[in-house]
Amino acid sequence: MFEWSPAFIAGMLMTEIYNSKKINIKNGTAILICFILSTFHRMIYAKIAIIIYPKTFSKPIIVAVIFAVYAIMLFVILGRLKWLNKPYFLYLGIMTYPLYLLHQRIGYIIFNNLMGHYNKYLILAGTVTLMITASFIIVKYIAGPLFNFIEKYLDILIDFFLDLRYKSTSIETKEIEKMSNSISDK
Repeated sequence: MFEWSPAFIAGMLMTEIYNSKKINIKNGTAILICFILSTFHRMIYAKIAIIIYPKTFSKPIIVAVIFAVYAIMLFVILGRLKWLNKPYFLYLGIMTYPLYLLHQRIGYIIFNNLMGHYNKYLILAGTVTLMITASFIIVKYIAGPLFNFIEKYLDILIDFFLDLRYKSTSIETKEIEKMSNSISDK
């Protein structure tokens, strides 16, 4: 988990930047450190991956991809890429979590079992298509409806299981006056 922590921390920092709408020395330095650590860990991974996959990885491309991801996210949260603020991009963003959960294990299984038997570009394209389709199906037919169900019925379920009843949180002025009079009478 340590190798991915800079990306998660950068995400939290970007949430802070989004809420404040500004980059300051503290969060800017922290994001720079997260970028460096993310790059460092991907370089280590590239060296390990060479053992498994006998191909060389381009260090400049690794740095460029990580830089592009950090830069795009910063531009989006600072409102500089408003054209990305579309419902379908939001939906694609929602799909990233199931994609994250699915891609590595299933991708390795597919690559390890099919590599050498079929064209590697066809395997890559098929795997990417399969993972995106599976993520779409999970969001559209499982996670989305489940979230809507939970959001709609969670309060009812909590009341049912805890035997609580809804009470209005707003107190009328007359009730407040009665309370203050009863307190002052004592």
